[in-house]
Amino acid sequence: MLKRVLSVSAAATLVLALSACVPPDQTPDISGVDFITTDGAEPQNPLLPADINDVPAATIVNLIYSGLVYLNEEGEAEYDVAQKITQTSPTEYDVVLREDAKFSDGSSVRARDFVDSWNAAVQNNMLSSYFFKPILGFGEGEPTMRGLKVTGDRTFHIELAEPTANFVKRLGHSVFFPMHPSAEKGYDAYGMNPIGNGPYRLARWDRDEKINLIPNAEYVGPRKSRNEGLEFRFYETEEESYAALQRGELDLVTDVPITHIHRFEEELDGRSFNETSAMFSFITIPANDPMFRGEAGALRRRAISMSFDRTRIAHEVLDDTVTPVTCFATQKYCPEMGMIPGQEVLVYNPEKARELWAKADAISPWTGPFLLGYNADGGHAEWVDAVTKQVSETLGIEAYGRAFSTFKKYRQAVTDRQMRGSFRSSWQAAYPSEVNFLEPVFATR
Repeated sequence: MLKRVLSVSAAATLVLALSACVPPDQTPDISGVDFITTDGAEPQNPLLPADINDVPAATIVNLIYSGLVYLNEEGEAEYDVAQKITQTSPTEYDVVLREDAKFSDGSSVRARDFVDSWNAAVQNNMLSSYFFKPILGFGEGEPTMRGLKVTGDRTFHIELAEPTANFVKRLGHSVFFPMHPSAEKGYDAYGMNPIGNGPYRLARWDRDEKINLIPNAEYVGPRKSRNEGLEFRFYETEEESYAALQRGELDLVTDVPITHIHRFEEELDGRSFNETSAMFSFITIPANDPMFRGEAGALRRRAISMSFDRTRIAHEVLDDTVTPVTCFATQKYCPEMGMIPGQEVLVYNPEKARELWAKADAISPWTGPFLLGYNADGGHAEWVDAVTKQVSETLGIEAYGRAFSTFKKYRQAVTDRQMRGSFRSSWQAAYPSEVNFLEPVFATR
């Protein structure tokens, strides 16, 4: 489980007066805007709510769009675009939208915008479309899902295939945000200059450099902006963004590079905090890797997992800013989940790892090195080196990291299924439930 390390510059003022309303021109003048500046990364894809699968894009999407509900600090669902959501049976919900919900161009948000956006996500097989699986008709190959019916300009009906826990909380996930009707003219083009309905609007996107957001004057929901704007600057490494923070060029950064992890609290002198977050990292081994298929592959996966010491790496390399997990979710949920078959592979056991590896070799001999891919701009090299070194020492095989220069290139290789060998992955929960780890990360789709 990762802990969120946030660092703030001495000059940062995080709550400012809301700026004057900006007219709904899609190319506003941002000269003179007092932006809060932070680090970020170039999104992998255009900014479509259901077609993102990376934290940099999700951060922007959650600011420029809004859903039926949002989750408050306690993790409870509160209405945003919805005026009311009524559960009429174990599998049915009636939704009423608030009258004053608008997109940033001033047009009203309608029930059809939600229904059309959800159907489009499934029909076009967008990256996160699997979140719609609970809805009746998902996966049937039809243009629309049977479980969605528009019943009025501001009302629609949702029917699920079966009762689904925390469904209303799930509606706060960005995948359920509505797109403007103009998206239908071309989703990729729309996603590069989206018309959202959230507390901010996209003001400028300089590719591979920065993204600027300003308050959306048309937004009247509960998630009020409290500054003149946000500027996300893209750096090649965490070292560069941290140095910019120290020079006073950034107001805050979301992570501290490993090279400063042992001393950042002293360097920043009370201007940082380190809190547990609902996020975890893991190693993904592609299902189509010939060395990890069948019975031998299953044995090798277990052996790899048992071959390195998570606790030692967390302490020696990451200075206890991460917590080794003992279940298939963040550590917070492990006590209530109890023992799930297979969780024993999360415990360092070099003897068992070698035994399993030998059994796999007897079925199908191992060839080639064990590769662990990662993005070099994200501060992963040190822990990747530690993991691969222990894998090599435990199993007696060649193992090393494979670096991609940027997060975008790394994610594109993953999405295009061009990744050779294993690769590092992470998942950040969209709502507070162990289900939001088990289903998206481990369920077969």
